[in-house]
Amino acid sequence: MKTFGLSLTSLLFVAFSACNGGGGGAPAQTAADGRLSTNPTFAGELGDVQRAINAAAPGETVTIGAGTFRGRLVVHKSLTLVGAGADTMLTGNAALDDAVIEVVGTSDVIVADLVVSGPHTGLCVRSSSQVLVRDVVATGNGHEGIDVRGSSQVTLLRCTGLQNTSVGLRVREASTDVRIDQCTARDNQDQGIELRGSSAVTVQASTSRDNRGDGVRVRDSNDIDVLDSVLIDNLEYGLRAIGTILDISAVRGQNQLTGNVEGDVRVDV
Repeated sequence: MKTFGLSLTSLLFVAFSACNGGGGGAPAQTAADGRLSTNPTFAGELGDVQRAINAAAPGETVTIGAGTFRGRLVVHKSLTLVGAGADTMLTGNAALDDAVIEVVGTSDVIVADLVVSGPHTGLCVRSSSQVLVRDVVATGNGHEGIDVRGSSQVTLLRCTGLQNTSVGLRVREASTDVRIDQCTARDNQDQGIELRGSSAVTVQASTSRDNRGDGVRVRDSNDIDVLDSVLIDNLEYGLRAIGTILDISAVRGQNQLTGNVEGDVRVDV
């Protein structure tokens, strides 16, 4: 398995060179040109990483070293993208309405060990399958922390959605077979965890607390399990289900629910 390693020094050199190139270059590109584009031009200081992603063969690993990088990435093939934990922060591209990291139209992807904090969504898994997001912190994003959309066989493992403007961790748009395992959603301006229009989703051994909305909100979904989780001190409900059938006695018996301002559990069928 080949590994592409990218250091802070090389990434900053690439960014500097691009900003200080000779005059009379290519025509200006617009935000519309960059929508989910894999062109490194739109990756900002992460252009070198996007080039490595574009060049990687299936199953290869692209690594990002320690540092804070202004830019965004599109993962469109099977690979592993890994950072240096809390020391690797990606801050997005304000000119594009993309997530800091978009995993789109692919399968067999791992994204691990990094922080995303951008003007829009932190990390989005879109129209993809067999995706593992592990040890990713999504904090201070302008929309959701982590957003799973129209995807299947996705696991969020030991991820954190912290202080995001919208939902901490969201699953929606007919996503199926999704597991939120050992994750934390805290201090978000909306729900901690939201499941909407999806099926076969399990929230297990996770914590959702101190959110301005519900700890977990489930809407128009089926085959949902919430197990061994801590849903406490949220400004609305610990768990609220709308248009979704849940075994409330099981929810109460299998989770810690306390201190939620509006109540611990509410079901509106």
